[in-house]
Amino acid sequence: MQPVEALPVRGAQPIPLRARRGVGDFDSDHDRDLTSHPRRGQGDSSGSWRADVLGTGVIRTSARLVFENPSTAQRGPARLWAMTTSEVWGRQQAERYDANQAGMYAPEVLNPTVDFLADLAGTGAALEFAIGTGRVGVALTGRGVPVTGIELSGPMVAQLRQKVGEAELPVIIGDMATTTIDGEFALVYLVFNTISNLRTQAEQVECFRNAARHLSPGGRFVIELWVPPIRRLAPGQQIVAMDVSDGHASFDTYDLVTQQCISHHYDRDAEGTIRYGSGGFRYVWPSECDLMAMVAGLELESRYADWRRSPFTSESDSHVSVWRKPA
Repeated sequence: MQPVEALPVRGAQPIPLRARRGVGDFDSDHDRDLTSHPRRGQGDSSGSWRADVLGTGVIRTSARLVFENPSTAQRGPARLWAMTTSEVWGRQQAERYDANQAGMYAPEVLNPTVDFLADLAGTGAALEFAIGTGRVGVALTGRGVPVTGIELSGPMVAQLRQKVGEAELPVIIGDMATTTIDGEFALVYLVFNTISNLRTQAEQVECFRNAARHLSPGGRFVIELWVPPIRRLAPGQQIVAMDVSDGHASFDTYDLVTQQCISHHYDRDAEGTIRYGSGGFRYVWPSECDLMAMVAGLELESRYADWRRSPFTSESDSHVSVWRKPA
């Protein structure tokens, strides 16, 4: 990724985006919202929309920006950061996100997540990568854990701000692989499959390194991530059906060489119109995560199948992994 001339941007204000996904431009008013897909985590909100044009208030994914955010001065200014291959969610997707992910707010889903993270944070502070609309961060703050967030999408942060103020939960706009803030944290965490929104191995490694540089000695980095369902592929096939139901069908296509995955969604509205949308990811194996952690100087402490600490087995379709920074 080659940097271009730095562009000063003051404050954590949303950057006007012209959404682009796949081949060619589209009208975002008529495109399917991919936040309803379970692969799309609460996270990076780096999920659906990619910046398109440099020089008109919109930025290419290779652009470098300087964010000077006075509201986060108590933790120091945001550093120079480089946008990654993550796609940036726009206003309409942010506004619909919580409604589309209502099931993730259910107590039986959210409470075990917050219990797990609060236990690891103890009396220390936590940093959430890709905090999004604050599903986990706001709840964790409510448990008395000081939380700071990093988030790529200004519109997602705007939704978070309807729930909690900057003084209570500061957020810096930037990508989770390169954005740094002052201070050390007992816990850095990344939930709901979001590391897969970084679409190159190098960027995923940098995410681990970024977590490590923010951790205090003995601190933990926690990731919640899906296990790629490659064994469901028939010999010679590259497609896995994820959902076939009334009004919606979705299929994932896999490139087994590059570990790229594209989710394809078809939705039928009340008038019978079919709309198509797609989003790209890079899938990561648990063992690959361990190697990334090793590169970043972290050690695997534990791995579970879910937030309730169920045993992780060969049948598990997801994992919650904890790596520790040596004291």
